[in-house]
Amino acid sequence: MTKGAARSLGCPSFVSGSSWAAAAPGTPDFGAILAMRLRQQMRNRSKQLKLIAALLQSENTLALASVDERGDPCVAPLFYIADDELSLFWFSSSRSLHSRNLKQAPRASAAVFRHAENWKGIRGVQMRGFVTVIADKLRRAALIKAYCERFQLGAAFRLAIGRCKLYELRPDFFRYIDNSRGFGYKFEVTLAAGTAGRSEVATLWKREK
Repeated sequence: MTKGAARSLGCPSFVSGSSWAAAAPGTPDFGAILAMRLRQQMRNRSKQLKLIAALLQSENTLALASVDERGDPCVAPLFYIADDELSLFWFSSSRSLHSRNLKQAPRASAAVFRHAENWKGIRGVQMRGFVTVIADKLRRAALIKAYCERFQLGAAFRLAIGRCKLYELRPDFFRYIDNSRGFGYKFEVTLAAGTAGRSEVATLWKREK
């Protein structure tokens, strides 16, 4: 372990020169300290992702923010479902304003939050990420089934959404807010973009099983 790494973790740097690698007896094992802190960071990150996942799974409406061709912000409320990798899915007409916006600028923001009657009840997740259209027929069919089951939609609605496009938001940034833990309580999680971020979330869930 380097002295720079030790300082970044708040470890004392009284060991210098060649004696850094072979410290005197009783000197703290900085490698063990680093490993312990990394394990704690992973546990904390896992707990944070669990809180985010629980809220996304329990709610059903997101506020999607996009930008139009003039640069003006737009917000649309949408029914959604979420998967275990924290992606969000919804159906929309390609002619909708937010769909047209996403076609020319696919990066978007979204918020999912609980209904609250006072400030202590405010709890929600703010997200940013890229939006894509799902064209794979098998995946689309599975998500239509899950969507209709979640919202108890009949055959008529299934026929209607069959003519809509299926969108997926893959967030790479989350900000979780929960005023029940104290006014302004929040934490932020950033994931690697693309499949790397999804792999991290999937790996965390496997460790929990």
